[in-house]
Amino acid sequence: MSMQTRRSLMLAAAAGLAFAASGAAAEPVNLGVSIPAATHSFMGGINYWANQAKKDLEAKHKDLKITIRTAANATEQANQLQDLSTVNKINALVVFPSSRRR
Repeated sequence: MSMQTRRSLMLAAAAGLAFAASGAAAEPVNLGVSIPAATHSFMGGINYWANQAKKDLEAKHKDLKITIRTAANATEQANQLQDLSTVNKINALVVFPSSRRR
C-alpha cells in the first residue's frame, strides 16, 4: 500500500476524531468506521491500515473508542451503518462506500 493511501486513511480517522472532539470535549468519542471487506489486495491493505490506525489512535487518546465494520456489499454496509448508529451509539463516522451490490 502506498504511503499516500496510508496517509489518507489516517487523515480520515483524524478528521472524524477532530470533528467529534470539537463538540464533545467532556464526553468520550465513539468513532465508527465503515469500509468494504477485504476482497482483493487493495481492500486488504485498507483493512490492515484501518486496524493499525485504530490501535494507534486508541492508545494515544484514552477517551476514544473506534468501531470498525467491514461489509461484503452495499446492503450489508447500510445495515452496519444503522447498527453503528443505534447499537454502538457512535458520535462520529468515517465511511468508505461499498460499490458492490447484492
